Amino acid sequence: MQVSSRASAPPRARRLAALATAWAVLFCGCHDHATAPPSESGTQIVSGVENPWTGGGREVRVLPSVVQHDTWARYDAPHTTQTAPLDGPTWNALLDAIDSAALTALPEIVGCPGCADGTIEWLEVRRGTFHKRVRFSPWDDLGAGNTALLEQVRALRGD
Repeated sequence: MQVSSRASAPPRARRLAALATAWAVLFCGCHDHATAPPSESGTQIVSGVENPWTGGGREVRVLPSVVQHDTWARYDAPHTTQTAPLDGPTWNALLDAIDSAALTALPEIVGCPGCADGTIEWLEVRRGTFHKRVRFSPWDDLGAGNTALLEQVRALRGD
């Protein structure tokens, strides 16, 4: 007879663990922050990351002259918001990097963001009447038309 060195959890504990995991994947991965109305110029870019396992994350909202950084954690830190000025050349580079056709070609969810306790990343662009929000895993390929914008907002976010 072979004896396992790991103690088996009672059935109730296993069910609770499975329920907690399912809840984290289904609900924490769908964390949807309130979307502010478009700026005076009609354009804003929002990008963020969140870990469904820890509930922590950060988001950057970029407007023509300001960058707003939001950070939150489920248990051990308060939600914080910081604002920093944004210079004209950086804003113009972001605008130039927006490829509405490439964004439109993407589905709302790419791959399986948040699966297996993975990180969820999102990119949202509002420009005039155009609005697109895409959720994905950080390692997913969003296509060449979205690479420059994603790299720039990740840099602003501190990634």
